[in-house]
Amino acid sequence: MNVRSEFSLFDIFIDVDESGRIIIPHSNLIGQITLIQSGLQEKADVLMNYIVKDFDGNVYSEESETIMVFKQKIYDHRFITQDLLPGTYIIGAEVIYSGGVATASYQFKVIEEEIISMKWIYFLLIGLIILII
Repeated sequence: MNVRSEFSLFDIFIDVDESGRIIIPHSNLIGQITLIQSGLQEKADVLMNYIVKDFDGNVYSEESETIMVFKQKIYDHRFITQDLLPGTYIIGAEVIYSGGVATASYQFKVIEEEIISMKWIYFLLIGLIILII
């Protein structure tokens, strides 16, 4: 049986590269947004809303844009996260289209930036050992 909707429907997904799941202060997070059109597949202008918030509901960033989608669209979006303090946050994306709304979210952490990373400590120790030898 072939089911066909009279409306264009959308699924939305956010994916974040593993290196972006934990960030340091003063950096932005890039999420890959995937929109998949089902039902009636035709060119459609949709409104995209993006948000960054914490688990208490405090909103730190909101943006909107209109984009055109036909069948599927995959693109990167830079979420504004550079002013966040250490903690756990959520990025969200919402697609608003004729006949509906779909949302997706992703959790990430901001951690304290280490003044000297462990990698540099190892390099200093190895350099010191070589110097002593």
